[in-house]
Amino acid sequence: MNISQNSKTYLIISVGLVSISTASLLIRWAEEVPTLIIAAYRLSVAALILTGISLKQKSILYDLSNHKELLLTLAAGVALSLHFIFWIESLRLTSVASSVVLVLTSPIWTALISHFFLKETLEPNQLYGILVAIIGVSLIAFSGTAVGSSASEGNLLALLGGVMAGIYLSLGRILRRNKGTIAYSGSVYLTAAVILVLMAVISGRELTGYSFNMYILLLMIGIIPQLIGHTSFNWALKHSSAVSVSVLMLGEPVGATLLAALFLREIPSGGELFGGGILLTGIYLSTKQIRGENV
Repeated sequence: MNISQNSKTYLIISVGLVSISTASLLIRWAEEVPTLIIAAYRLSVAALILTGISLKQKSILYDLSNHKELLLTLAAGVALSLHFIFWIESLRLTSVASSVVLVLTSPIWTALISHFFLKETLEPNQLYGILVAIIGVSLIAFSGTAVGSSASEGNLLALLGGVMAGIYLSLGRILRRNKGTIAYSGSVYLTAAVILVLMAVISGRELTGYSFNMYILLLMIGIIPQLIGHTSFNWALKHSSAVSVSVLMLGEPVGATLLAALFLREIPSGGELFGGGILLTGIYLSTKQIRGENV
């Protein structure tokens, strides 16, 4: 990767970071809308826009003759759906700071997936980083300011969201080898959107009937953090490793926490800041060598 490509990658990921940092705030403001519906609208809005773009560009979202690719796309869609369900629900139960830091443990899960399923060797720095990250997670689990009935449950959901994000990024790295950004993002977003809408219908959740302000927020959630934010990272997956992209996403907790403090008056506790700092350090250490090789 040459210098100009490096600069382009970092620029696009920076735009993605700013966009994705708004997600927690927008979701908190959309408190009238159930978790499943927020997730469904978020993916549906982005999927519809990307599908329109792909049709204009004559890009193929699904190659029906490639069964392996279809299965991987379905798996990525399921992982992305569960990621948003777990994480959005966690925001109703725990603080923004804890939720965002815990959901960004995805590099740890990406490294473990690579080791156990792709038979890649874990380097010593990765093992040390994982141990440090576990300490950070433990500190966050026993501290923080609950905004719902159970901060512990919210922290667990955020952690599960991180696991799903790790799976999603790992699958995305494989799919992006032969697909453009629009085709890949459009196919996975559309798959996840269909899954979420079906879940909403089956569970009896109302897809309509919300206030005008809620619809504006749902539209913003679909465009800013999802279409601009996540798609920026999907673009980066073709130019660097999944673990590298996950690490560059670590800037999100800073932006999300600052926005929560400014607009929600939600100041993180000392334990959250300390535990979050240790967790991010662990993630940084666990991916240090991989970053140097791939970005």
